[in-house]
Amino acid sequence: SMTDDLFALMQDLKASGKIKSWGVSIGSADEGVKAIENGAEVIQLVYNILHQETGKVVFPLAREKETGVIVRVPLASGWLTGKYDANTVFPANDHRSGRFSPDLVKETAEKVSKLDFLLEEADTLAEAALRFTLADPVVSAVIPGGKSPAQVADNVKAAGNPLSDSAMDRIKELFG
Repeated sequence: SMTDDLFALMQDLKASGKIKSWGVSIGSADEGVKAIENGAEVIQLVYNILHQETGKVVFPLAREKETGVIVRVPLASGWLTGKYDANTVFPANDHRSGRFSPDLVKETAEKVSKLDFLLEEADTLAEAALRFTLADPVVSAVIPGGKSPAQVADNVKAAGNPLSDSAMDRIKELFG
């Protein structure tokens, strides 16, 4: 398969000294497992409070093989910033408009509404969401979007400040 060819190529490039290390952005847990088993030294994946499935499968293997993990979409395409609700309609030119039907908007808003307890220990829902994604030591880095210097500054506040065990347990009960 093309994937197997790619892995063979990357292994050859590394063995010949042309590259020092390599990684891949994955879309599914199966892809992550395959990439790690084929020598990827870092993988990038979607992981957030609302989408924990891939992490649950990939993180233990990444830990075992000492593979780096970069998390993308840690704020669930903006849902974990708290600025959308059940009445949100994304404009046609927004990448979310095709992915979020009115039913999915309502369902996602309902899930997010259950996270208000996080504001007891974080200034914003976004900060809590980033602290959640950084909680597992296997996560090397997180890529949150920042459209302004203020958003970047807010995102940085999440580093080195884990959520309480009780908040982590509650998140896992709700969405794990």
